Amino acid sequence: LSVLMMLTSFFTTAQELIPPIQNHSSVEYDGASQNWEIATDDMGIIYAANNQGLLSYDGQRWELFKLKTGTVIRSVLPHNKRIYTGSYQEFGFWSYDKTGEIHYTSLMPLLKEHTLKSEEFWEILSFNDAIYFRSFGAIYRYKNEKIEPVKNVVSNKMLVYKDRLLISVGKRGLFYLKQDGSLEPLPNQEILNGKRVLDMEVVGEDLYIGTRDQLYKFNGNRCVTYNNDYLNRLLADFEFNHIMKFSEHELLLGTQRNGLLHHNLETGNTIIYNRESGLQNNTVLAMAEKNGKIWLGLDNGIDEIDLASPIKFYTDHSGELGAVYDL
Repeated sequence: LSVLMMLTSFFTTAQELIPPIQNHSSVEYDGASQNWEIATDDMGIIYAANNQGLLSYDGQRWELFKLKTGTVIRSVLPHNKRIYTGSYQEFGFWSYDKTGEIHYTSLMPLLKEHTLKSEEFWEILSFNDAIYFRSFGAIYRYKNEKIEPVKNVVSNKMLVYKDRLLISVGKRGLFYLKQDGSLEPLPNQEILNGKRVLDMEVVGEDLYIGTRDQLYKFNGNRCVTYNNDYLNRLLADFEFNHIMKFSEHELLLGTQRNGLLHHNLETGNTIIYNRESGLQNNTVLAMAEKNGKIWLGLDNGIDEIDLASPIKFYTDHSGELGAVYDL
């Protein structure tokens, strides 16, 4: 029965009309294949944390900016005319001068006597007039031209939920991180015990929580398994990686092994976009949205999907249909 259901899901996916997908290969943007995070600024410029440096795209031209150390950039956040990035033993920001040239400013000197312990910075978040940098072992706060360690803790994700900073802590669940560095557990989350939360997203009053093989929902009072067996089977088979809100009733879930899942919270339907649909790669490392277009940072390249497009396509990648002469 399981095999038949999987075959049916693949067949159904193959018949879907898909929106326009544009591929940007590493040859086009002249950088490395892997893109660990992707973000957009208020002007619509795309920034990607690439293995070779910081990528930017203004709709016509790609540019690559490298750190002097040559290290891999893992995270990026455009905020208030600065582009913050994190890498190995390093975080700081890029800014443009009056001539349009971009320059990098390291924030490491502000740490003073504090020593990093082989840390890579995988996430950057803006909250309460401060910038937070997260490695797998600690969280740092940048405010008023000062850097201070907030908490030495193993964490996988930060998120602002109901005006508070929420973090996932190893396999211990979710905790509010207070200004003084203390942790307050999210109430009634026993179902998450022993599970590593990889990503979270807020839709309305609800918090959606993803582990490697399952989606959960916190409704403000209690954390429960998300009530859609088909979607949870897909996440278990394809390995959940990231989640992003697309609208008040749509979620996008990036996977390690089969591209992007476009899930409708109202109907329960899920559309799969993968290599068969036109993606360059099935491993989604990062996602960002701008004007209805979804930008995917992939294990090999960068793709954009125009989900807001009124035009959709059916492409027969198998060749079984043959040439179409009339309709």
